Amino acid sequence: MIYLWLAITIGTLLLELGHPGLFLFLSFACGAGMACFAAFCQVSVAGQIAVFISVTGISLFLLRQWIHSLHHKEVPFNGAALQGKSGLVIKHIAPYVPGQVKINGEIWAARTHDTCSFEPNTHVMVVRVSGSHVIVTALQTPRKDV
Repeated sequence: MIYLWLAITIGTLLLELGHPGLFLFLSFACGAGMACFAAFCQVSVAGQIAVFISVTGISLFLLRQWIHSLHHKEVPFNGAALQGKSGLVIKHIAPYVPGQVKINGEIWAARTHDTCSFEPNTHVMVVRVSGSHVIVTALQTPRKDV
C-alpha cells in the first residue's frame, strides 16, 4: 500500500503542476502523503483511508481559508492607486489641451480638473483617472513622492 499512496501523491502533485492556482490537487497530495506515512507505520487499510480523507478535508479547509484571506485584501490598482498622488508637470496643461505629468517615475497624459493651466515643473495632485488621462488640480504644498 505504501507504493500505491506514493503513486497517488506524485500523481496529484503532477496534476497540481498542470493546474496552477487551483490548489485542489494539493489537498489530495497532502492526504495521500499522510496515508503513505500511515501505511509505512503499518496502520490498517481502513485507517489509511481515514487518514487520507481527514487530512484531505483539513488541508482543503486550511487552503480555502488562506486563499480567502489573500483575495479579500483591498489593494488599489491602476487608476485607483494614482488618486491623491502628487506629480510634476513636464508638458504644459491647458483647459482643453492635455499635457503630461510625471507620477512615481511614470509619465501620464493629463488634463486639468478646472479651468487652470499648469506650466512645466508645477506640482499637481491627481483627482481621478478618466480613460488614459489623469485629471489633476493644483497642489498647495509640493510632496516628495513624485
